[in-house]
Amino acid sequence: YTYYNQLWLYDFEANAWTLTQPRGDRPEPRDHHGAAGVDGVLYVFGGRVKEARTADAVINDLWSFSLAQGVWKLHTASGPAPRPRYMPGVAATKHQGRSAVAVFGGESLPGSTKTTSMNDLWVFPTEGSAAAGWVSLYGDECLPDV
Repeated sequence: YTYYNQLWLYDFEANAWTLTQPRGDRPEPRDHHGAAGVDGVLYVFGGRVKEARTADAVINDLWSFSLAQGVWKLHTASGPAPRPRYMPGVAATKHQGRSAVAVFGGESLPGSTKTTSMNDLWVFPTEGSAAAGWVSLYGDECLPDV
């Protein structure tokens, strides 16, 4: 199995795909991540980075790609953050009147779906001074076996 970290953009007018050539650092290759566009910026959260069914096969990083500048940025937050996961729901939202990325649920590893499915909700504000950390809006009720 091969994981990728390529970013392809679709041009509706030209009816064509283009592989971007970003400058600088970029996210680790992955699949089963979540992504959303917020104010013209693409955000990518989490995913699976290897086939093993081990805890280190899933991640919880947050990257953004500026369509205007053509660069990726890793967002590191102090304080609590969503647990590593794959297949999360990710969406653009507003939190306390500011643009944010929302992350809901997903699955952790190792274990079965009965013990690894998540039900938590987090937001990461993308603008202003609040853009430095995650906010937990709803806790996880399905914790993994340890």
